[in-house]
This record gives sequence, structure tokens and C-alpha cells, in this order.
Amino acid sequence: MENIFKEKQEQKTLLIYIFALIIFTGMGINLSGKKDTHTFDWAAGFYMVAGYFTASLALFFVSYVLGEDYPESSVFALISYIFVFLVSILFYDLFVVRLNHQNLSFNFKSPHISAYGFLFPMMLGSMFISEFFTEFIPTTGKFFQRYYEILEKSMGVLFDDPVTMVFSVSIFAPLLEEIVFRGIIQRGMMNKGVKPVKAIVISSLIFGIIHANPWQLVGAFILGLMLGYAYYKTGSLLIAILLHAFNNTLVTLLMMKSNTETFTEFYQTSEWIILLMGIALVGVFGYLFNKRKANLKVENGNIGRNA
Repeated sequence: MENIFKEKQEQKTLLIYIFALIIFTGMGINLSGKKDTHTFDWAAGFYMVAGYFTASLALFFVSYVLGEDYPESSVFALISYIFVFLVSILFYDLFVVRLNHQNLSFNFKSPHISAYGFLFPMMLGSMFISEFFTEFIPTTGKFFQRYYEILEKSMGVLFDDPVTMVFSVSIFAPLLEEIVFRGIIQRGMMNKGVKPVKAIVISSLIFGIIHANPWQLVGAFILGLMLGYAYYKTGSLLIAILLHAFNNTLVTLLMMKSNTETFTEFYQTSEWIILLMGIALVGVFGYLFNKRKANLKVENGNIGRNA
């Protein structure tokens, strides 16, 4: 009976927080037809990091007040994740966008339907390539084994609650991470005059580092390059979010259904075969995508906040 009550309380808390998220977003973002002019540099990054630490301290205080059990729940982990990202975005909006009288907008309009047929196979290929290089990082040894066990434990918290896991990996992670790393950082650097290739590489590197472990650092960096490329070529943040969700959902299903984390083990083949498949998918569909004559780039349909 106690467990049922606790579960209902967690579900109620999640619903309340989702409602609060909608209210929070509505306060800072409104429909806008104005051009996106926000910029991103190291000073802007400082404010976002400050927001991250501010949110982390607040969550530490909440954890202390609630006690030991509740902060270890999957719902609290999801709430903490959302809260940290939202506060980081809020700090950027308050101390960079508003103070500099800029316009912050996110283009959620879909590109031409044919873009999906090229970009999703390229994303799958990027996942294969990412796995190949991630496999070189050991999971045993004094340092790596302990670090890997901590990562597995944190992932296990999500897998204990399938509903929360879906919200985490398939909805909120793609949405919030793409808003930050592609919509704010990559686009902000390009608006400041940074060359697209450099902006994509830097945002992807930050994307990898923020995952805070060597396995996801390598994988997230490679996948970030693909996501950044898709966002740059189409101008649509929606396609980046959907590609990100595709990656997270596919990997999660792989772990749940086959009890393995790699395509190599799932297909019972060599990692070199997986690499070649990845290169073929990215190369062939990337070539066809770039040769496409139709205009796949979205210019309108921005959703943003005016300073």
C-alpha cells in the first residue's frame, strides 16, 4: 500500500512539473516572425554554466529536504534533468538575449518530406560509426570499471520505470538538448559569424562533454556532427529533434529487447562490418542529399521570444 501511494505521488509530481514546464515555456517563448538574431560565445556559455550550477545547488537542497529515498527515484531524476536545462536556458535568455536586445527563435517547421528519407539513414549510419569508435574505450580496469558501473546504475534507475524512461530518452532529452546545442549554441555561433563547420564541431564537442563520461562523449560527439549537419542543411530544429529521438529510442529498444548495448552483438557480426555499413549509409545518402536540387531548407516558421 505504501509503495502504491508513493508511486501515485510520483506520477502526480510528474504531471505538475510537466504543467509547470508548459507555463514556464509560455512565459519565455511566443510566436514570432522576426529574424533570429541571438548570438553565442564563451561569455554566453558562462551564463549557461552558471544556470546549470544554480539549478544543481537547488536540487541538492531539495534532495536534502526530501530525504534519501525520493531523490533516487526515476521521476525525480527526470524532473532534475528538465529543471537543470530550463534554468540554463533561462540564464542565457535573461543575461544574454534580453540584455543585448536580441531575438531568440527556434524553427520547428518541418523541411520537405524527402529530407527525412535521406537524413534518417544517415543518422543510422552515424550510430554505427559512433559505436565502432566507442568500442575502443575500455569498461574494465581500476578507473573505467568503476566509472562504467556508476553509469549503468544511473541508467538502471530509468529502466525501472518504462513510462518515465520514454519521457526521458524519447521526448525531453531530444527536445531540450537540441534546443540548447543546435538551436542556441550552434545557431548562436553562426549568427555571430562563426563558419558553419566550426560551429557544428564546437557544439558537438560540448554536446559530448556534457554527457560527462568517456563512452557517451565519443558517441555524442559523432552523433552531434550529424545532428548539426542536418540542422544546418535544413534550417529546421524539428528534424534534429526527431533524429535525436530516433537514436535514443532505437538504442533503448536494443537494450530492452536484446539485453545488449551494441549493434555488433545484436547482429553477431564484426565491428568492422558495422563501421563499413555506417560509412556506406552516410556516404551514399549524404551524396544523394547534397545532390538534391529541391530546396529542402526551411526559412520560416520560427517559434521564439522577442527581446
